[in-house]
Amino acid sequence: FGIDNSNGTIEVVSRQAVNKIRIKNSFGQIYLEIPETSSVSVDAQTSFGSIQTENTGITVIQAEGGSSESSARGQLGAGEGKVYLRTSNGSIEIKTR
Repeated sequence: FGIDNSNGTIEVVSRQAVNKIRIKNSFGQIYLEIPETSSVSVDAQTSFGSIQTENTGITVIQAEGGSSESSARGQLGAGEGKVYLRTSNGSIEIKTR
């Protein structure tokens, strides 16, 4: 599924394993919680915000050298599906449970 939004927080909590999520936001945060049994590759990026991960094993690359961008890439399980997250002027939080 996909979500496009402006000026607000997006919060997605999935109780079932996911295989495709696309979330784009402007001027707001993204919060995503998915089961640890999900098999997805993760591609997340924010401008003017940070990225936090919990229990995921996903690598976060924070902005360096005056850049305001942060990104996170990695996979859960075999990485069969895709999670694509983009926001500007907001943070991203990714959790598994």
